[in-house]
Amino acid sequence: MLVRSTTALSFDVLGPVRGHYRGRAIELGPARQSALLGVMLTRPNMALSSDELLHWVWGDQVPKSTHKVIPTYIYRLRQALQMAGDEAVIERVRNGYALRIEADAVDAARFARATESMNATRMMSSDDQYGHVASVLEMWRGEPFEGLPGPALASERAKLHEMRLTLLMRRAGLDIVSGNHAAAVLDLLDLQERNPMHEQVACLLMTALYQSGRQAESLAVYSKIRLRLLHELGSEPGRALVTTHRAVLTGDQDALDRICGCPMTAAPGKTVTEVPVHTPRCDLPGEAGLLLGRDFELAALAGAIRAGRGSRQVIAVDGMPGIGKTAFALRLARMVATDYPDGQLYVDLRGHSTQQPPLSTSDALWSLLASVGVPPARPIGDVEQAAALLRATIADRRLLILLDDVIGTDQILPLLPGGAASAVLAVSRNKLLALPATRTLSLYPLEQQDSRALLGSHIGPERLAADEEGVTQLVQACAGHPLALALVGARLRHRPMISASTLARHLVSAPDGFLGLRAESASLLANLEPSLSRLDAEAHKVLGACAVADRLSATRNVLASRLDMGVGAVEASLDQLVDRNLLMQVGTDQFRLHPVVAGCVRALLPSANSP
Repeated sequence: MLVRSTTALSFDVLGPVRGHYRGRAIELGPARQSALLGVMLTRPNMALSSDELLHWVWGDQVPKSTHKVIPTYIYRLRQALQMAGDEAVIERVRNGYALRIEADAVDAARFARATESMNATRMMSSDDQYGHVASVLEMWRGEPFEGLPGPALASERAKLHEMRLTLLMRRAGLDIVSGNHAAAVLDLLDLQERNPMHEQVACLLMTALYQSGRQAESLAVYSKIRLRLLHELGSEPGRALVTTHRAVLTGDQDALDRICGCPMTAAPGKTVTEVPVHTPRCDLPGEAGLLLGRDFELAALAGAIRAGRGSRQVIAVDGMPGIGKTAFALRLARMVATDYPDGQLYVDLRGHSTQQPPLSTSDALWSLLASVGVPPARPIGDVEQAAALLRATIADRRLLILLDDVIGTDQILPLLPGGAASAVLAVSRNKLLALPATRTLSLYPLEQQDSRALLGSHIGPERLAADEEGVTQLVQACAGHPLALALVGARLRHRPMISASTLARHLVSAPDGFLGLRAESASLLANLEPSLSRLDAEAHKVLGACAVADRLSATRNVLASRLDMGVGAVEASLDQLVDRNLLMQVGTDQFRLHPVVAGCVRALLPSANSP
């Protein structure tokens, strides 16, 4: 590949412009005259009109004597080039001028050709490639067309700087491949300082730092450029940078080996590793039951999510067992799904499952990673690394993630996306006090009218009208508890000989009236027991005492006196029960159990029946 000129005449523009003929310097004249020659050197053998030359050299500052200035400079340049004879001739052509020279006479032309044909060197050894890159870089003497004015040369400078950057990245990639990581880091730090938003420079710097055993610094490079891109451009990093970040996190040496050379140094038949192709998916399960009486809350949250587009949304929904949290969250997710076109993901954290243990944070991370296309071939034991991989993979996607049956904030904090385009719906029986939520909602029992409509959806309007008094008693007994209403409705629908009045009396009078409600595997016992099993002994005692009070409110002092406990211990138990949505605080110092929960607790806890 040609680097040095083979002609007797040569022009160097990769620095101050200068010309030579057989070793003798050519006097090129003042700045504007040299700029005129510079423009013609960038367009050898092309016809250029006087108007084009005026614009490219003077821009918007065209001199008044336009009809004289170009001919005058052309005359002077012809005089300066006389020593070159036929090797450099400025010809007068129709409507303009043309500089007739060999293209190889200009160092910038040789520099550009050597840069553009760099892929032809990839079959060479690394040492030969390095030597070739070094010889091309030696042509660079400083700022191209130094000190010369005009928009044309400003544009050429930018192009030449970009070519030089390509060569410097190539050299750094070769340094990394050869194990000269320290030199690569030094060069790339300098390049990054001058090109702070160049993602390929950041990719190479991250790789060089990682290969030097400096993983934390490598990840810091990603964080820094990502924040800069977000703040200054409002965009997330591109695929190449996200891929590099993931490779550093996972220690994917094969991917790093391919990335470090940048695309033009990849081995034959290999390409830079890419993030898996993403196909939008919807994992949301179907709604299991009828949702009534939540229109206001749904509209408010959906409006808040849409109003917050462009920033990360974290919505926490909590409520007592059986209040309909999952049904509510699924309806909400479907209402805003079109605002998240890259997918709607669902993970059941199994916080209160009676069939399986809670899902670990690590397993939840890999479930989400699989959903977004990350293969499980290279497992990561460290939760932080897996969380960082998830954030990097979905950084530029608009996803809606529904996390159901959450135990607490610690379980899901690593699952939260880092990007500003996604939303998370976190559903829990417990109040997620430490979650960085943008909105929170606690679901409360249904109003009587909605309770009646929910019961009617199960038993039908005819039966609803046939026993108005019994239906009213059932609605009052269930006190707006959706699961209790659904179980009552299922019992009446499939047992037509049982009247609503009879069932209402049984629920209120029988010690285990509510516990007997069951629809196959669904029951109030199965729903409530996981929450009760996580309470400590003192909380059990306080809960049992509140159950005895039933529809009356209990106070701290009354509970402390009855249970022979300190007020501080009672207060701690009350806080625990309220935060777990097993107990309602209805006044400054007034606490009450929901009637359905109270009935179940009296049947389940010995402390509720002890004197």
